[in-house]
Amino acid sequence: MKDTQINEKGARDYIKAARLLAVSDEVLIGPLTHCQGLAIEIALKVCIDKRGKEIPKGPNGHNLLALHQLCPNVVLTQQQSEDLQLINVNYIGDGSLSYPSRYRPSRGRVVTSTGQDAVESLLNAILSQQ
Repeated sequence: MKDTQINEKGARDYIKAARLLAVSDEVLIGPLTHCQGLAIEIALKVCIDKRGKEIPKGPNGHNLLALHQLCPNVVLTQQQSEDLQLINVNYIGDGSLSYPSRYRPSRGRVVTSTGQDAVESLLNAILSQQ
């Protein structure tokens, strides 16, 4: 059954928001990483949905690597695969917590972000192979 909440526009809207955060004068790494990860998550879910597969719920519903495995014909370059792995680590951490609850700057967690251009390249690669 088609999920009308999962669509390419949503992925593109989140990547646009990430672009705004990336060029901000403030360091907003948590929200930036969240928008980047969510854009990729939605793009992968569009892929899954278009193939008539069920979109996973629970932890695997946010795990970018698990979602990508459900789209085996979405071919990524070596660099895009490495970027996907880094984004996934920053997006869901060890997988025990959902993405919004992980942003805790008071705990001293250091997050590095994949470059915005690399994330946009990855997003475009996924969406172009729908």
